[in-house]
Amino acid sequence: MARFSTSTTARSNGSNAVATRVVKNNAGGKAYKQSAKLELVNLMLSNFLAGDMYRSEKQIIARVQDLISQIDDKAFLAKAALYARNEFGMRTMSHLVAGEMATQNVTSGTDWGKVFYDAVIYRVDDMMEIMGYYFGANPKASLPSAMKRGFASAIGRFDAYQLAKYRGEKKAVKLVDVVRLVRPKPTAKNAEALKALLEGTLKNESTWEAKISKAGQKGTAAEKTAARQDAWAELLLERKIGYLALVRNLVNIANDVSDAAFDVALSLLMDKKMILGSKIFPFQLYTAFVEIDDTPRRGYWYGASSNSSRVTDKRRIAKLVDALGTAIEISLSNLPKLEGKTLVAIDTSGSMSSPLSDKGSTSMVEIAALFGIALAKATDADVISFNTSATYLSVPKTRSTLDQVRAVSAPGGGTNFEGIFKTAGTTKYDRIFILSDMQAWMQTYDHPRAMLDAYKTRSGANPYVYSFDLHGHGSMQVPENDGKVIALAGWSEKIFDILDVTEQDRDALIHTIEEYPIAVQRKRKK
Repeated sequence: MARFSTSTTARSNGSNAVATRVVKNNAGGKAYKQSAKLELVNLMLSNFLAGDMYRSEKQIIARVQDLISQIDDKAFLAKAALYARNEFGMRTMSHLVAGEMATQNVTSGTDWGKVFYDAVIYRVDDMMEIMGYYFGANPKASLPSAMKRGFASAIGRFDAYQLAKYRGEKKAVKLVDVVRLVRPKPTAKNAEALKALLEGTLKNESTWEAKISKAGQKGTAAEKTAARQDAWAELLLERKIGYLALVRNLVNIANDVSDAAFDVALSLLMDKKMILGSKIFPFQLYTAFVEIDDTPRRGYWYGASSNSSRVTDKRRIAKLVDALGTAIEISLSNLPKLEGKTLVAIDTSGSMSSPLSDKGSTSMVEIAALFGIALAKATDADVISFNTSATYLSVPKTRSTLDQVRAVSAPGGGTNFEGIFKTAGTTKYDRIFILSDMQAWMQTYDHPRAMLDAYKTRSGANPYVYSFDLHGHGSMQVPENDGKVIALAGWSEKIFDILDVTEQDRDALIHTIEEYPIAVQRKRKK
């Protein structure tokens, strides 16, 4: 999503003061403050720069700026931006951090600055967004040397199609502006394209995506429709499109293809071998479902709202929803198996209806519910729903995951973490996942840790506690430095790689980022 190449972003001077560990969270309740590194990572992996009940977008940006100024390990900032972009697909946050690093002159004097600004470019338009943020914050400044040299190197990786696809003619910072500022050295695969770009004649004419786009550009309306249908039919019938690309293009397929090709797409979507081979997780399929479903859903904060499908044919919407429901059930087998007894606590308080992004599509409570129900089905985990009070949820394996997510995703009430552990009673759990915005404020205990200590004493359990801050608020309801408390963030299949090692290393997420290379990654998450 383009953001920084379209408007000016004001920056805050921030504060370098170190917060006390016991603090008030944004809802006014008692909480534990996260370290600067952990708070920044939480924001980068879980927040799409969307405001919520407690913060505006500008406040989130200001907080990121402050955290960057607080972290002395400057290489960590670069690694965090690369990790967020490459492994979790967090474009906007990587743009913000890369742009702010330039504003704060972080790479000056380092031997990795140029490499970072080369490596952080995954798509051509990443350069335009980062540069858009930088000039928005520094209107009269020149480009830092590391950014200029890194971007010039990055352009050398892209061919004519990629340069043509992301020209950004309507952006505040266009690709032609980037090229004129960084003066890349032409390569064999892009020399002609760069010349055409500067002359204003560069066009997009290759690859299968371009083929679909080009198919309907000439002839009558009927001829254009037929051309697009033929192009999609070839890709689907000859299986020239992979499973992940199929899922990402469901809306376009549903709107463009013939009935015969659409039936093939449905069949491929529910193909067990393709689902298991792709290693796709329920979360990725749920994202596609949200784009297609037209069932009224909970709106921002409170109240019902309509949900507009991007698919124009209502009959096809129903078929796609059914197929995605089947695919989600099959994809549960791709989730890791967790040994021992697991509890998932889903925050269903009112603030959890806030959307994860400014598009207002998927809410925090939906993701939390999907995570809990998926783990319950795949690993026999128990699930508790909590807001003002808490209760165990029944998760029948025979009932569709989508139906159960819908049933849970109707948030309301306050946020009372104490209810989780009181409801768990004396049941002895090996691990507890807490999925929340962490804005608890209704507790009666003196300190948040007391609720967990009381549960341990009562049950004899000593569980690992996974604290998922779903919107990067920077606080926890159990302290980060507790030996068995593990802070996690983000929604990607990569989070389960982290889970594999966290019970041996509770700081695995931070350590993974600290060990992440500042280098161009040739195999990347699309």
